Amino acid sequence: MARICFAQIGNAVMMVLDHSVIPPVVLVVEDEMLLRMRTVDMVEDAGFTSVEAVDADEAVAILESRSDIALLFHRYPDAGQYGWSETRACGA
Repeated sequence: MARICFAQIGNAVMMVLDHSVIPPVVLVVEDEMLLRMRTVDMVEDAGFTSVEAVDADEAVAILESRSDIALLFHRYPDAGQYGWSETRACGA
C-alpha cells in the first residue's frame, strides 16, 4: 500500500507519495461524465490509480472481476438512484 509522507520546505508543507510501492486502486463511480473526469483527475493527482464505472452495474462487474480495488468512491445515493448495490458488492 502506498505511503503518504509530509515534507516541510520553508513555510510550505507538501504531501509526498512514496512511489516505492504500488499505489492503491480507487474505483470511481459517477454517471455524469464531467464529474467523473474531474474526480479521476483528483484521484490520480493524489498518486492513486483509478478505475472508472458509469453506473452500479458496471461498478459491481468491476468489483466482482478485480481484487485490487482498495477504495470505492461514489456519490451518496439519492432516492431511486444507484449506490447501495456497489456497497453490498464490497461486502459492507
